[in-house]
Amino acid sequence: LVQSGIPDVITSSRMLHAATLFSEDNAGRMFTILRHPIERAVSTFYYLQNAYWERNYRPDLKEMTLLDYAALPETASNWMTRWLTGKNADPNLSQEDLEFAKALLERKFLIMLTDKMATSMERLIYYMDWEESATDSDHYEETRNCMITNTKEDTTHWNKNQHLMPDIGTVEYDALYAINALDMQLYEHAKIIFNVSFFL
Repeated sequence: LVQSGIPDVITSSRMLHAATLFSEDNAGRMFTILRHPIERAVSTFYYLQNAYWERNYRPDLKEMTLLDYAALPETASNWMTRWLTGKNADPNLSQEDLEFAKALLERKFLIMLTDKMATSMERLIYYMDWEESATDSDHYEETRNCMITNTKEDTTHWNKNQHLMPDIGTVEYDALYAINALDMQLYEHAKIIFNVSFFL
C-alpha cells in the first residue's frame, strides 16, 4: 500500500501497528487529533447508548449515570497513554509509561486539537506540503474554503448526541478524572507542544 504511492493519508487508531507499513525507503509523517480526556469519556458514554452499529454498543448505559459508568471495570481508562505505549490490556500504567507517551508525542507527531481545529488544519496543510502540491488544482480554493468552514473552532456542531459536560470539581468530573489521570497529564503536555513547538 505505502510502496504504491497512491494514498496521501493512512488513518489508524493503532499507531504501533500502522507504523509497520512504513520503512526507511517509504517513510511517513504522523499527525494525531487529540480531544480532552474527560470530554472524550463523556461523549463515549452517550455515544455507546445509541450506536447500535458498534461492537461495544451498550443500550443499558441509558439506565446508568456518569458515576456508574466511571465505576465500570470495562470503561476505558487512560486510553491515549495505553495506545501510545502498546499497553492496552495492562491493568497498571506507570509514570514511566506516561513519560514515554509524552516523548513519543513530542518527537514523532504533529499535534492537532479538537478545540483548535481551524488552526490545526492550517498546520496540517503546511506540515504535509499539501498547499504547494495542490495549488495547480482547479478546485483548490473551493476545497480549502470548505475545509476551513467545516473545521471552525466551535466543535459543538460535530456531535449528534448533544449532552452537558460535568463541571470541574463535581463528583462526576472527579470520577472520570481519576480513571484518566495519566491522559489528563498527557493532554496538558500535548497542549504545550501545540502552543510552542510547531514553528521551532
